[in-house]
Amino acid sequence: MSLKQIHRRLLTIVGLGFIFGPAVRGGALGVYRSSVSLAIIISTAIAGLIFTVSPSMPYWVGALLSIVALLPALLLPFHLRQQKAVIRQQQSAVSGP
Repeated sequence: MSLKQIHRRLLTIVGLGFIFGPAVRGGALGVYRSSVSLAIIISTAIAGLIFTVSPSMPYWVGALLSIVALLPALLLPFHLRQQKAVIRQQQSAVSGP
């Protein structure tokens, strides 16, 4: 195991430790690791099938999926601003003029 892999795993564990409380931390880490393992198995099989079409096709499909995954992240600040505005309106309606 390389130093980069150790660093990545430690950051993942520490990050999950901050997100989840002590009561569910072990379960959350288990679900996370299981989902990553399953995703690696499935994606390897799919990439093998796509590779039979063209050797460069898995990279193009991966790039396309990355862009699709990036779109919600780019729209998140807009959504959060809208949500804060709605909360402010609700709070001002409750508190009155």
